[in-house]
Amino acid sequence: MILFVVLEKFKLPLPRWQPAGLLAPLKSNSQKLRNVEIPLNTPDGLQVLKEAIHAADNRYRPKMIIDPLGQVSYRYSLREGEKKKSEAELKKLLETSRQNENYTRKIYRIIDTLTSFGVLVVIGEPLKRGASGEWDPFHQVLRLSPKSLNMGSEVVLEILNHESIHVAQSCKAGGINYRPQPLDLPLSPERITGKPLKSDVYASITSTQRRLEQEAYSYEYSNRAARNLLAKHCS
Repeated sequence: MILFVVLEKFKLPLPRWQPAGLLAPLKSNSQKLRNVEIPLNTPDGLQVLKEAIHAADNRYRPKMIIDPLGQVSYRYSLREGEKKKSEAELKKLLETSRQNENYTRKIYRIIDTLTSFGVLVVIGEPLKRGASGEWDPFHQVLRLSPKSLNMGSEVVLEILNHESIHVAQSCKAGGINYRPQPLDLPLSPERITGKPLKSDVYASITSTQRRLEQEAYSYEYSNRAARNLLAKHCS
């Protein structure tokens, strides 16, 4: 009888089980947001986004110049890292610049989709230095760097597509608060996915992280693919 009493007194608690890959409890929007970040789930936040990308689109839209003799030339601002374009490329870009409105609509749509799954999309500096965008499953926040807005609507949409695929990878693992895992998607050729992975941002990634990035780079140009993957894995 004495032995039984001693054992009861010092009985160890059972360990609390947590699913593999779980990073943090689900958070409210107020818990997700840092003071310096602008949330895009509000009209004010969306207005900041709209004005920034509209200004950038106007800055990078080619302008046709016709001199008094009728000679045509083009004025064009290069984005960071962009190669000089030929006259034919500038002419085509001028003709398709109305696509910017379509890009903007798609930006709003995918932000709405992400918000519906509990993701807070914000304008804010990524925790990883040098990144244009970032999916943070610990805080359940997708960050767009302020400088990325200066690249225009097409680039912002690509960043959102890319990071949305990472969100889908988290959802496949168990939810938006889980560590991402590969979706086992077919990949684009190495010549497409390998070049961006040479950036210093990815200097110390693991083989699994490399696979995650390869999937995101393979599908970042397709807004439909990004939204379909979110619907498939996060619903």
